[in-house]
Amino acid sequence: ISSLAVTRQAFLDLVEPSDRQTVAETIARRTQPHTDSSILYRTRWPDGTVHWLTGNGRTFYDES
Repeated sequence: ISSLAVTRQAFLDLVEPSDRQTVAETIARRTQPHTDSSILYRTRWPDGTVHWLTGNGRTFYDES
């Protein structure tokens, strides 16, 4: 992905179709309660190969 400004949907489009709902639900749950998150998922690269990736995140909020 060439742009740093990636939408959630653009990200999900890269996730293996059978994993998309689980990944989307995990993201939605983890961005609410100010907690750390970790998820393991598959992506399919342009050459057709499947790769396992892990993502870790921490949600930060400010006054606004």
